[in-house]
Order: sequence, then structure tokens, then C-alpha cells
Amino acid sequence: MGTTFHFLTHRDTRAIRRDRSGIGFSANGSEPNAASVLKGWRQFATGVVKLNQLTSKRLESAIKYLPECHMAIRWQHYPRSMPPLQLSREVIKVFEGHLAYISSSDHKHGSDQVLAILADDLRKIGFQIERGKKKDNQIAIPVLFGINGRVEKSFSADGYHPEQRYMLEVEAGRGVTNHQFLKDLFQACACDNVDSIGIALRNDYRGSDDFYRACAFIDAVFNSRRFQLPLREVLIIGY
Repeated sequence: MGTTFHFLTHRDTRAIRRDRSGIGFSANGSEPNAASVLKGWRQFATGVVKLNQLTSKRLESAIKYLPECHMAIRWQHYPRSMPPLQLSREVIKVFEGHLAYISSSDHKHGSDQVLAILADDLRKIGFQIERGKKKDNQIAIPVLFGINGRVEKSFSADGYHPEQRYMLEVEAGRGVTNHQFLKDLFQACACDNVDSIGIALRNDYRGSDDFYRACAFIDAVFNSRRFQLPLREVLIIGY
């Protein structure tokens, strides 16, 4: 079919329990997400699932969803009725340029490690990037001001673009499991000098498609008539 499965060089070649429903299908026959398809292809590549065990329907579905499960950089911006900001496109290019070093299908980096890999190129497009966990190395974005304009409360961000008022957060394992992406979103809403936020999450975390799960939630928020976010744009990136 002319398809190159170069993502199958994943280091994790240990045997995986066979998914009896076939490559990329859940037990109830629903369509697969990226993580399930990737798992299925790895099973096939390591011989856990044989070609003659695949029905044509399952194989066609796996191929259909192959671009998604390849674990390239995926992104979704909100509101979807407007084109993404130019700065968002530049942020996406930075992630795409480092895919080989940060891909969650090949690496188990923590969020600090991923941020460190991206830091130099993010600075080149105007972001201030956190240099460490000590107070002097953090990027504090004011939230509350007290007497004589003194900052009384601030939130720390992984990155901030002062001209575009754009906050950037890079998450890893706890991004969705511990709802860290929601904390990032609501902190951005609370900051008067933040108009947009980009949140990066793993495509694959222990078999969970964190990117998809976060997008499903943000979709619901932006489609709700009862809840309006005070933000120009929200960008979700899957790496």
C-alpha cells in the first residue's frame, strides 16, 4: 500500500496482551482512538497479533486511522470558528521541529524535560521560558494587586509571551489524569494580562489519548451557551 511504518521502531517491544477485538477496536466495536490503534500496530509488529487474525474491516480501519496514531504533533485551537493565531502556528512549528525528541510514543519525558528541549526555539519567537523551580527562575503572572499596586497573588507559567499576552503550559503524565490542563485553563482565565493559552499534552500516556480527552472537554466548554471563557484563543497540542 506504499505505507511506511517508521513509528514501529518504538523501543517498547515487549509482548502486549492481545486485544481480542483486533487492531484498534474496543470490545464494543466502536471506532478506535490514536492510542488503541498504535497499540494494535505494535502488537502486529511484534508478532503478538498475526495477519491472519485480522479481519479486512479491522485492517482497513487501522489504516484509516494510521495518520492519527502515527503520533505526529496534533493540535486543535478554539474557538474553531476563527483561524488560529499566527503565534499559535509558530508554537506548533517548534513542537513539530522537535518531534523526534519529545514524542510520547518514543519517550517518557517529564514536562520539565520536554520544556527544556523546546526552550531555545520558544525564546526565539518571543516567549519567556521558566528556567527552574526556584522563585527567581519562575515566570510569575500577576493575578491580584494590593496596596500601592503591590502584587499579592500570581500564577507561575512555563512560558509567557508578553507582547501577545500568551501563556504556555507543557504537561506530561498528570496533564489529564490529575486534570492539570483544567487548572492551567482556569488560571489563564484569572490572569488579567493573559488573552490566549497553549497547553501541550502527551498523545499517549499509559494507553490513554490525553490529547483527545482534553479536546473533548474544551469542545464542550466552547459549545456551551452557559459558560464563556475570557480568552481570545485556547490551543491544545498533542506531542
